[in-house]
Amino acid sequence: MPAKAFKYLNGHAKIHLPPALAGVSDAAVEKVTEYQQLVKLGYDVAAKEEVREGLWNAVKSISPDNIKKAFENFYEEKKANYTSNKKHIVRHTAGKDAVTVTFAVWGAVAAITNAVKKPGR
Repeated sequence: MPAKAFKYLNGHAKIHLPPALAGVSDAAVEKVTEYQQLVKLGYDVAAKEEVREGLWNAVKSISPDNIKKAFENFYEEKKANYTSNKKHIVRHTAGKDAVTVTFAVWGAVAAITNAVKKPGR
């Protein structure tokens, strides 16, 4: 990577990437760490009563209004990102969403392929 791609802020190196590539890398890191986070959550639920209680209280508080509000917030955030006048925000969001869509399609294709290979299951 060219030396000018690195800048230093408070003594820490910062790597500057094109926004779309940064979005792709952010989403890839999230996808790779999802399973580890799920395992850690499982351990915490099994080992810590306060985590179990907190999780159960969160589940009990789910309502149609909460779900609707979550979808509305998600939509408004995406809308703001894609209509931003800052091109780097639009490109970062597009790169990140491209990885998410790719994984979703990949998973759907794998599920359909497995269902076709194993009829009757």
